[in-house]
Amino acid sequence: MKSRAETPFERALIDATLEEYSDVPDCEDKIAIQLSDHFIRKTEKLNRKTVSKGWKYQNTVWKRVALIAILAAVLAASAMAIPAVREAIIKFFLHDEGTHYEVSFDPIQAASAPDSIETVYLPTYIPDGYQQEFKTVSIAAVSIGWHNANNWWICFDQVPMPEDYENATRGGINSEGATAESTGINGFEVIKITDNEVITYIWTNHEYMFTLMCEKEIPESEMLKIFSSVQADDHAIIDGMQ
Repeated sequence: MKSRAETPFERALIDATLEEYSDVPDCEDKIAIQLSDHFIRKTEKLNRKTVSKGWKYQNTVWKRVALIAILAAVLAASAMAIPAVREAIIKFFLHDEGTHYEVSFDPIQAASAPDSIETVYLPTYIPDGYQQEFKTVSIAAVSIGWHNANNWWICFDQVPMPEDYENATRGGINSEGATAESTGINGFEVIKITDNEVITYIWTNHEYMFTLMCEKEIPESEMLKIFSSVQADDHAIIDGMQ
């Protein structure tokens, strides 16, 4: 079969895309991150699952954990100036893309939010019996995961508004077999997404988007306690902050 030749536009688009990601490490030896044996076994199991033709966008905690950890490890940029004016609460909108949910934001409000992590928010309450598996705090994202002896996971993430806030979205949360509803918790509008495995809370303040994910075996009363305990950590050290 004769292959189709690239058009000049297609070649230029490919070159521009490659240049955009030229600073991303091209092999794992260049990524300065140490993962536990437990984490590696889980991600290898996930990779084997993706070979199956039946694998599409099924939801597992580990796929999100692996993706977040890799992105947080390779993303780095200079710290941006703090905007002088911040809106009270950034409006956000949930979109069902068929296989997953995406979140978009009010562009006028998002334009005045930080485009990197300047203030770190962390849960101060985690149920007894959980140990921290990973923690990343950088100007690109805050991501922390805990699990217990039953391998029940809790994951918390904080990210800035997208750089292209007028067109870009955040999310990637499974929507197949899931339900979504809006609820008010402690004065915040919270999107609650429930599927067969995980309950996810999504919310924003005047600066960032937050995601809290708990496996369904964890009582939602505990999830609410974790949510209510999230607060700014003035002593957190942010990787990449100048």
